[in-house]
Order: sequence, then C-alpha cells, then structure tokens
Amino acid sequence: MKAIRAIDGKQAVQFFTDSLADTFDVILIDIMMPEMNGHLLKPIMMAEVVRISARNL
Repeated sequence: MKAIRAIDGKQAVQFFTDSLADTFDVILIDIMMPEMNGHLLKPIMMAEVVRISARNL
C-alpha cells in the first residue's frame, strides 16, 4: 500500500488528474484543507472520475 499526501486541495486535484485510471482505491478528504476545502474538492474529483471512466470505455 502506498499513500500520497497532498498539502492542500489544489494539490490533491493535481495529483488525481495527473494519475492513471485505477491509481487510487481510496481518497480521504479533509473538509478544512487550505486553498480548496473538501466541500469544493468533492465535485471536482467526481467530475474527473466520470471523465476518466468515459475515456476508458
């Protein structure tokens, strides 16, 4: 198991969008992250999941 730690929400989005499909099994989001909190981050990550899934059809 490997953990990747983002220092803020923007970095978390960057890690996720730069990764290959199925890189992450679990993503833990802090709702109080600096730059972009978890409430803002979740819809961005979900949209990226849909985009990656569509690309792999």
